[in-house]
Amino acid sequence: MELRVEGLEEIVKAAVKQAVWELNATKPPKSDGVRLWMNKTQAAEYIGISRQVLDGLISEGLPTSKLSAGRYVLNKHDIDDWLKKRA
Repeated sequence: MELRVEGLEEIVKAAVKQAVWELNATKPPKSDGVRLWMNKTQAAEYIGISRQVLDGLISEGLPTSKLSAGRYVLNKHDIDDWLKKRA
């Protein structure tokens, strides 16, 4: 049995867009003032490096999630874990 939902792709895109908007609109946690999900500029600031250096780290395997339109988001815990492994 195959389940077919008309417009499923559009529904999924809308849900992802809403989730990203909510992540960006959410205030950072008060504990350390850092968002759980960050764009590349925020991630570079978090690490204390330039965007160009961040791009180099991404090419070396720093975990990212690529959204539509070529935007990347990075997870704070993934950044911390990846940097600890490299130390």
